[in-house]
Amino acid sequence: ETAKGFEIGAHAALLDRQLRLNAAVYDYDYDDLQVQFYEPVTAGQVVSNAGTLNTKGFEVDFNFEPRSLDGLSFRGAYAYNKAKYQNFIGQCFGGQTPAQGCNLLPNAANTVFNGQLYSGRTAPKAPKHSWKLGGTYEADLGALAASVSLDVAHTSKYNYTDALIPEAVQKGFTRLDGSITLGSSEDTWKVSLIGRNLTNETIVTSANEFPFTG
Repeated sequence: ETAKGFEIGAHAALLDRQLRLNAAVYDYDYDDLQVQFYEPVTAGQVVSNAGTLNTKGFEVDFNFEPRSLDGLSFRGAYAYNKAKYQNFIGQCFGGQTPAQGCNLLPNAANTVFNGQLYSGRTAPKAPKHSWKLGGTYEADLGALAASVSLDVAHTSKYNYTDALIPEAVQKGFTRLDGSITLGSSEDTWKVSLIGRNLTNETIVTSANEFPFTG
């Protein structure tokens, strides 16, 4: 597996250094990308090479601390990623029919097909859009210091299986995280109440095929 491409970016401090901004653009080709598939017949993992995977996009993030609003800060980030296979014929998923695209790499008798075309299709676990926005408020309470933080993050839909099973798509989701912190003004101790995924989003992170399940 080899990679070649480019990435170019910039860092900026604006508004009398109240706003810090970072941005980058990239374009990479991964040749002979190693891809791992689950083989339901042997109940094992198979590693193959995926021809070429092209990934291109851009990322931007910021941190804003306005002096007119003491103790308040804002942050955010956005990423656009387009990851598509090129020149790749790979394994079918279990039970895939020729009508569903399993019509390549036939056996010697030309009766069973073992491959599907991946070229032009989005790679697994590669959402096109993702963004995050958040803020923190810090206050001095004499001998104590307190802060409240809130972040909201969104990820667009993606397929989470290596064989790109049509039913195995994670829909776009939005998560909410937050925290409340109290500590000493000298920062010698700190107690935090931290909440993750406060909107209780159920998110699929991985999946495998299993034999005899249909």
